[in-house]
Amino acid sequence: QTTHAKMTYRFGRQQDLSFNAVRRQVVQDKLPQGFIWTGRQYEGERGEQGFDSIYRLFENPNNKARFEISETKIWADKPLTLIQELFNDNVGGVPVRFETLSDKKGVVYHHGEFVAGEQYISINSKNMTADEVKTVIGAIIAELNKPV
Repeated sequence: QTTHAKMTYRFGRQQDLSFNAVRRQVVQDKLPQGFIWTGRQYEGERGEQGFDSIYRLFENPNNKARFEISETKIWADKPLTLIQELFNDNVGGVPVRFETLSDKKGVVYHHGEFVAGEQYISINSKNMTADEVKTVIGAIIAELNKPV
């Protein structure tokens, strides 16, 4: 998925979305120094207003860290079911499912998912601390839940 997203970002044109995605700068400003936006891929159904999902990839070439964010619009006629008991954390007053894993080499991965505004957000990271990831999650939640 990341290779395709990088190709789409480099050679594809920007597409319309059926929702207001988190501004790239909101994410980029909260990521640790050295991260750059390297990939974008439009996903889901393309309706009259645009695609209903977007995947973005940020990478740090210095330490091979990465941050992936997928945003999907929640439609009233296509309800989303999330299991409340799996949401084990809270960031900015929003329940978040947050998991930490590490591989055999000790590389740390974090996964987070939550709903903010009219979007379902899924985040994956590599070589970042839990606090760094939660800082970005907090900025995303603040952006999506601010009054219009």
